[in-house]
Amino acid sequence: MTKKITKKDIEKIKKGSEEIHKANRLLMVVIFLIFLGFGMSIFFLYNTLNKETVETYTYNGFEFKKMGDIWFTQVRGVKGQLYDIPFYNDPKSLEDLYVEGKAVDILAHYQKYDGELYITLMPNLSSKVVLGTIEFARILGERYSMANIPTHSAFYEPPEDYDNQTPVVKCDIVTSKTGVIWMREGNETKVFTTENNCIIVQFKDDEDAVRVSDRFGYAMLGIMDVD
Repeated sequence: MTKKITKKDIEKIKKGSEEIHKANRLLMVVIFLIFLGFGMSIFFLYNTLNKETVETYTYNGFEFKKMGDIWFTQVRGVKGQLYDIPFYNDPKSLEDLYVEGKAVDILAHYQKYDGELYITLMPNLSSKVVLGTIEFARILGERYSMANIPTHSAFYEPPEDYDNQTPVVKCDIVTSKTGVIWMREGNETKVFTTENNCIIVQFKDDEDAVRVSDRFGYAMLGIMDVD
């Protein structure tokens, strides 16, 4: 037996239809706002990146461009690829820092004769100092296919909670196949070498740790001259 549709049933159907239309309209508004927000994000990102390009200049044949707080230049890798290399400081601002030419020669030796490198530092140094080591470690290692020297991190002395995972390395392990770069605090910011060919990257404070790391990186890439 077929149930007779009452006026009350019709009102329920109308009410349900109106709620569906409201939901559809709300969904359309939400979708529109999402697309509007995405479009605005792209617009602001594009304009921000363009506005942040505040400086461009050429140094020793390398073009430098500043994006925000970072300087970029293009360097060709060993296989011919072009890499955009970021730096925190531009080369002009680092001309006051000394880099001994022998330090770069030592690195060239390990690259030529398939050596390896350890970058060692005291465990209580700040994150900015660690950032500095990353600055030149990426150029020495395989990140950009530049030097392609196997490069390892190390402690100069074991920390209090030492877990034996990171090696403890000092300059006395230097050989013709194993090199050491010791990043340390000192009374002068510079890069120099010891009698047994250990490379010292020395800095007076945290800011100089990043500056001298950039300066060393520029020397490795042949962008800045050595002394």
